[in-house]
Amino acid sequence: MERCRGRVSALLFGSRAAGRHGAASDFDIIVVLPRYEDYFGEAAEIGRMCRGVPLDLLLYSLGVFAIDGVVAKMLENCLALFDGLGLGVCRQAEPGGTIQRST
Repeated sequence: MERCRGRVSALLFGSRAAGRHGAASDFDIIVVLPRYEDYFGEAAEIGRMCRGVPLDLLLYSLGVFAIDGVVAKMLENCLALFDGLGLGVCRQAEPGGTIQRST
């Protein structure tokens, strides 16, 4: 996020956002960047920042991010971990709040 100067949004969706996760649940996260040159390079960098965390990542550039169809369904109970792009599509995470790794 530093490299993006805060112009990034990270949205948690799925069982953890809905509060229905179990011990084996991963973290489903959509990251939206203003743009990127290399999808796999960006995804690998995010993966390195989240090392040790079970993560399913979807990466979008702002120009192609659309809330329709499958994406709209995924975001029904989403939680904005950080919304530097001001998408405003998810409820905000509590400042200093924690997300449990398992129940």
